Amino acid sequence: MWELYALARRRLGYEAAMTTARALLEGRFITVHPMAGDHDERTWNVLAEFRGIGLSHVDATLIVLSRQLRIPGIFSFGSDFTQAGLTVVP
Repeated sequence: MWELYALARRRLGYEAAMTTARALLEGRFITVHPMAGDHDERTWNVLAEFRGIGLSHVDATLIVLSRQLRIPGIFSFGSDFTQAGLTVVP
């Protein structure tokens, strides 16, 4: 979600990015899951685990969340997630 916001912000500007983010968050296709108590620590552990591929903090957070929720795939335009064992769509 936040990666989409960042991309839209860079390419289309703040207003378009916020409109897109709000529409997605208020729609029925996205579910927002709050982060659990030790999520930050697990995120730093993932960054260390995959230090050779240069994950962003957001990417590491998504890996932690996918492991926590047992989600096998991720919609992304980056291929770094495959090294974490996730299926990347598209």
